[in-house]
Amino acid sequence: MKNKKIILLLIFFLGFVLANIVVAVDKENTTPLKFIPSMTIPGLFTAGVPFSVDGSSLAKYIVAIYRYGGMFAGVVAMFMLVYAGWEWLLAGGNSSKISSARDKINSVLIGLALLFGGYILLSLISQRLVSFEPLDRDLPKLPCSVFTSEKACPAPSCIWVAATPEQIISDPKFVGVCMDTSEVAEQVINIDCDTVPFPSTEETTGSSGDDENMLSCSYYPSTISCDTNACFGENYKDGTSPLNEVCYLKDGVCENLWLKSCDKNSDCQIENNPDSRTWCCENISFQIDRCAPIGGLGGIDASRCGDD
Repeated sequence: MKNKKIILLLIFFLGFVLANIVVAVDKENTTPLKFIPSMTIPGLFTAGVPFSVDGSSLAKYIVAIYRYGGMFAGVVAMFMLVYAGWEWLLAGGNSSKISSARDKINSVLIGLALLFGGYILLSLISQRLVSFEPLDRDLPKLPCSVFTSEKACPAPSCIWVAATPEQIISDPKFVGVCMDTSEVAEQVINIDCDTVPFPSTEETTGSSGDDENMLSCSYYPSTISCDTNACFGENYKDGTSPLNEVCYLKDGVCENLWLKSCDKNSDCQIENNPDSRTWCCENISFQIDRCAPIGGLGGIDASRCGDD
């Protein structure tokens, strides 16, 4: 019985020491977690109330358990002392009962000394050991290339670059690559916009008259360069006029926003539109409605816009 008490008290003591453990977290790539506790721990969280998990949560949890256990142990010790005192008082001179009561009192006092003496000992060594200020340590940053899916690619330090149609044709299993944001930005900056071909009528419409994919957009070397319209306003490879197509991504394919079919004006709103004009869904009689800018060169009158 005595050994069990000592073991229990040692567990509380170790828990107190572990309260100052260094919790390693990756601040940049970790999404804050929350959980709803099913029971209340005084000084930490309340049952049914969401609790945010961060780098210091483990230490706070252990400290709260230690303090809660300390209060519980104090109450138990008080009752044990009272019980042992009554046992001694009612022993009637029986040496065995007196010895049993004395052992109980000694065990309680030793247990309390171990439980609360740990706090005093640690505070004498260093006040920081009892200040409960866990440290956060950044984990070594993993290279973005180790992540093999768009869902696993951690933003904003990394960005998922989807495979181009040419890459998919050459390797059907290749869906894209997770790249460092700075590397992708450098690629966008270093794009040679003069390599984007001028969309001739034949190239634009094709023999079937299908003009859904103008080559000036589809020839962007990466999805990020398409999404950012990196060459907007720059000259074409085969002409002197500036590239004025606003491009957007559709299922990983770079296409011209002017040719995008739509049902409502919001279908024509893209995040990185370099054209300062307002875009809307043009209501075209007996044809598929398409996106177009309002006013300016090649633009439409606002009255031709559809409803939101």
